[in-house]
Order: sequence, then structure tokens, then C-alpha cells
Amino acid sequence: MAGALFLAACSNSSGYFESVNPVPPALVSDSCGASQFKYLVGQPVTALAGVTIPDPKRVIEAGSVVTKEYFAERINIRLDVEDNIADIYCG
Repeated sequence: MAGALFLAACSNSSGYFESVNPVPPALVSDSCGASQFKYLVGQPVTALAGVTIPDPKRVIEAGSVVTKEYFAERINIRLDVEDNIADIYCG
């Protein structure tokens, strides 16, 4: 019963939980500078060895569980199942 009350207190009027640090609806800014590394998309992850990407950054392997908090200054490098760079973006 106490758990149900806790969950009810955390939900909004639509019944969904709100994120503590939601991703902005329109990510049009390049707040972390990821656009300068977009040329790496499609290349194998080993291509990162010759590139200096500033911190904070994280490499997200295919199927990995990651936290969903949004940090405008962080560069995310998402890999596909073949360890190729699938995307590079802020967050």
C-alpha cells in the first residue's frame, strides 16, 4: 500500500512519470561540439584512436544500458552491433 501511494505521488496528471532531467524536445543546438565529429559516423570504433574528443564523452555499445540524463556538454558516441560508429550527438 505504501508503495502505491509513493508511486501515485510521483506521477503527473497523465499517469506517466516525469524525468528528473528530460531531454529538450528540439535538439537543434550543438552545445557539445558533436557536429565536428560527424565525419566519423560509419567508421569502425578504432577510428576514435586517432581523434581527440574532449570530455565529457561516453561510448555507447550496441545493446548497452545507459542512464537517460541529459548533459548538454557531453558527447555521446553510439556504436552499432558491428562496432561501427552509428551516431555522435550531444547529451
